[in-house]
Amino acid sequence: MKNSLPKWGLAALTLFTFFFLLGTRSLNEPDEGRYSEIAREMLETGNWLVPHLWYLPHLDKPPMTYWLVAASMEMFGQSEWAVRLPVALAGISGVWAAFLLGASLGGQRVGFWSAVILQSSLLYFAMSRMLTPDIFLTQFVAWAIYFFWRSWRALNSELRIANSKFLLWHLAGWIAIALGFLTKGPVALAIPLVAWGALVIFRRHEVTGKMLLAGFLAGFVV
Repeated sequence: MKNSLPKWGLAALTLFTFFFLLGTRSLNEPDEGRYSEIAREMLETGNWLVPHLWYLPHLDKPPMTYWLVAASMEMFGQSEWAVRLPVALAGISGVWAAFLLGASLGGQRVGFWSAVILQSSLLYFAMSRMLTPDIFLTQFVAWAIYFFWRSWRALNSELRIANSKFLLWHLAGWIAIALGFLTKGPVALAIPLVAWGALVIFRRHEVTGKMLLAGFLAGFVV
């Protein structure tokens, strides 16, 4: 029972951090107004493939942010709360990824404090309550790093099972990168591939070249 109390406390703190007074502030200009208007026009026109601003094509960024906001507005109506809900959920998602990565590296205590430190960081807190693509990208990057780490950890199990788990976790990492790519373009590749490259360099004796090639080919397809 005692071991479960910190987790419940962390969950309560996280929900409070990201949802308290989420919709009470007016939309900031220019970013929140622009992103929410593009999402609103998606709903009005029914064109979810090409983003429009003032009914003209707006191709400055990939569409993931607009899709998520438009889906939230479709479900909950057009309000500041609905506009910011996907951002708050992305902030929580990033905290969850930090918890799992910390727990995988150093146990539950490390995971707990990783989550607390991340959500109490001022910039992360602020950007998780303001509509921009940055927190969406951040969560996908965090999940990609976690999935790649788990793919490497899978190599500690029996060989055939290890190969299968390695490729599945590896593919999950590339899916996270692909979602980040749909959010803000090629920058989504940078940090996960640096992390992956470090594993390849310092722990290359733990994996065969054939497995690495299969993983990268699968990632290229994604």
